[in-house]
Amino acid sequence: MGKYTEQAKLAAVQDYCSGSADLRDVAHRHNVDFSSLRQWVAAYQVHGVAGLKEKTLQRYSNDFNCLF
Repeated sequence: MGKYTEQAKLAAVQDYCSGSADLRDVAHRHNVDFSSLRQWVAAYQVHGVAGLKEKTLQRYSNDFNCLF
């Protein structure tokens, strides 16, 4: 599980997209890292809400790893 929930990410992104403040001010207001917010905004602009969902890691068996 990530450090921030999908709802927290969405709230911060929507706050920034409202145009009321710049990226640094919104990041400070939501107590998140500036670079994280910048990545969330970019993902949201490309993929919408789906871009804010937590990514799952692909796991492979040891047999697969030995093929390479």
